[in-house]
Amino acid sequence: MISIPTQHKKLMVILRHLVKNFEAGVQYPESQVNQILRRFHEDTAALRRYMVDNKLLAREKGIYWKLTDQG
Repeated sequence: MISIPTQHKKLMVILRHLVKNFEAGVQYPESQVNQILRRFHEDTAALRRYMVDNKLLAREKGIYWKLTDQG
């Protein structure tokens, strides 16, 4: 991915694709989330934030987990 889409509809398509890289029921430290997301784009902080804001991932004290079975 060259850039993160600004249009919400396009962003959601990307985020739903990215969340497929996370397993339901697994807790991921932030460093592991970054490692997974870095394969797609260098701005891992933005991708993490968008995934949390759009309720695809949850976060507490640096630990992330998939909220719903998105794929």
